[in-house]
Amino acid sequence: MKITVETLTPDHLVPMMDDIRPEDYREWYAGTGSADIAACLQPVFEERRYARAAVGEDGRALLIWGADDLSHNGTASVWMVATSTAERHAISLHRALKKEVPTLLTQWEHLEAWSDSRNTRHHTWLEWLGFEFQREDYLQPLGLPFKLYTIRRPTCASRPQ
Repeated sequence: MKITVETLTPDHLVPMMDDIRPEDYREWYAGTGSADIAACLQPVFEERRYARAAVGEDGRALLIWGADDLSHNGTASVWMVATSTAERHAISLHRALKKEVPTLLTQWEHLEAWSDSRNTRHHTWLEWLGFEFQREDYLQPLGLPFKLYTIRRPTCASRPQ
């Protein structure tokens, strides 16, 4: 399947909401305390934060993700929400997302992603993209276990003289 990556807009959300993976809904709720993904994403649109959509041939978003700057210290927190349809196109989506990680790493030196410990599919995706598992912690607002994955911008090795 041909996948295009574009800037996330509110128009991407409505058509995909009835197809969000149940695990992703649970993760979103566990991490935010809200089941209303569209409402939670309003600041992303209003503040023009980094957010993208992987769109299928039919024009529907299969997967959305973004990065929120953390205190302007070169670190961003990455989030992702996938549809059930996305699972059937995992290889095509992986190819599209693999190209996006270097773009994120040009803007931020360090990326972190907290994923609900029960959402093993997200763990696999993060590892495919080059993120490494760091630790598990209990996060608010619900106090559920989440796994931290991180990736750093590659450094240039100094050349021998």
